[in-house]
Amino acid sequence: MWRTDDVPAIVNALTKMLLRQEHADAGHRCKLSQAVRRKSGASVPALTQMLRDPFMRSTAIFTLIGIGRAATAALPLLLELASSESVSDRRSVMFALGEIGKDNGAVLDALKKLASDTDMEVRLGAAEALFKVKGDAELSLPILTATLQSSNGGGRLEALRVLKLIGPAARPALPALEIALRDEDEYVARRTLLPPWSRSLATQQVR
Repeated sequence: MWRTDDVPAIVNALTKMLLRQEHADAGHRCKLSQAVRRKSGASVPALTQMLRDPFMRSTAIFTLIGIGRAATAALPLLLELASSESVSDRRSVMFALGEIGKDNGAVLDALKKLASDTDMEVRLGAAEALFKVKGDAELSLPILTATLQSSNGGGRLEALRVLKLIGPAARPALPALEIALRDEDEYVARRTLLPPWSRSLATQQVR
């Protein structure tokens, strides 16, 4: 059992096992990540170093997301990865920026760029992260409403999830939500649960 109160030992183990790849078992990496997240101060430098290793990058990002605002020291490298040619990197980084980058101008600029990415999943993640970082939905709603009109059913479902997260600030998206109630994909239509603040549409029934 990992001792979460022994920060130096945890960080050393994380560095040796993950940076040097002496142990590739995902279960052990997850346990180490959870332990480090509880004692974040000493772990961020090691996790930042891990970001440079493609093999360990997803584990490092997962852990940094759990640490949240206390992981701001990792932002410069995360911002660098936001321009990666790897779609997988961009998908992971956008979530980290949303959790770590509040009130950071460089983070906002990076997310604006990701909001026009060629990959739909990246665009949707950027929309969610922009709301978390900026605190309003002005930049997020155009991405989400456009996705509701796309031919990608999974993308439409994800847009619905983010709109629900945004809450009352998503009121300008109500016309798009009304259309989603009649989506040709029955599953999408049934998942279009109108929010309680949508009084004007609350009585409508999903087909």
